[in-house]
Amino acid sequence: GKNGEFAVIVSPTDQGYYEPDTSALIRLKMQAEYGYGSNPATILTDKVNLLGSGALPFWRWIEGSCRTPAGLGKIQANFEKFLVDGRTGKPIRRYPRKYQPYDIADDIAALVQGKPLPPAGANFKEEWRNAAKEAENDTYRFQKGLNYFDQ
Repeated sequence: GKNGEFAVIVSPTDQGYYEPDTSALIRLKMQAEYGYGSNPATILTDKVNLLGSGALPFWRWIEGSCRTPAGLGKIQANFEKFLVDGRTGKPIRRYPRKYQPYDIADDIAALVQGKPLPPAGANFKEEWRNAAKEAENDTYRFQKGLNYFDQ
């Protein structure tokens, strides 16, 4: 946020063929296109492994701590989102990859104000159902044989 209430953290990955660029080039593109890096509320990490034995411990932890409505832990596709309470470090809610940022705005506002999250939007479960279907055959899915998981 503008006053340090929250931050957006983006973690690109090579697990798939979505990010062929180096971390340095990704930073330049994200800054030019979206302002990442110039705004202190936006943090872009180096490329990381999200899945498999080489996954960073943070990603293993968050997958196990914040499951989908269907109970799945593993990240299924690129661009999934997690809302984490910056005061406690506790993951609060997880969103499918096509869930729009404006659909998360009320959740962020509640978290910043220290209030309970509102009920998930009417499209929340439908978006997760769509994400589950897409995870079977979409370009952005993570799948053994298509992407790499283990080093």
